[in-house]
Amino acid sequence: VPIHLMMALENWYSIAQLKKKQNLDSLESLISKADDPKPMENLRELILSDSGFKIYQEIDGAKMELSDKESTRIRFSSRNFEINEVLTRKEFEEIIEDQLRETEELLAESIKKAKLSRDQIDMVITTGGSSNIPVFKRLLNNYFTPEKVKFGESFTSVASGLALQSEQFFS
Repeated sequence: VPIHLMMALENWYSIAQLKKKQNLDSLESLISKADDPKPMENLRELILSDSGFKIYQEIDGAKMELSDKESTRIRFSSRNFEINEVLTRKEFEEIIEDQLRETEELLAESIKKAKLSRDQIDMVITTGGSSNIPVFKRLLNNYFTPEKVKFGESFTSVASGLALQSEQFFS
């Protein structure tokens, strides 16, 4: 599969851009050459049916469920294909392994750029939905110490921070 097709699948909004004739022609060529054309036909259906946002909503819901459960089911239905798969937390953690490693590297780089050591960090405040992922919580607790990591209100903390910032800006 050409890399540009794979990269377009990283974001729901990029899938619609695959409707360009060049991309569809490339996909048709893959379908005609494939030993098993069904996955590529399903991709074509996903692109043409404008279902990118819907499937990403389902995936996002599954990721959230895995914060509290050991497994979840991803369900997606289109005219010509259906997804009904169980995803375990362990499988999800394997999928995001590279991002976790990159996060740890960015933590080290940030502390180094600040000319600090881990011991000099008094508190780490998390924000955003990813801060609810158990393996991410473990990463932070292991990298710093559990006493230093504060898991706050992950979905409203960004808005609260923006509100505080705007208050300072407009005061």
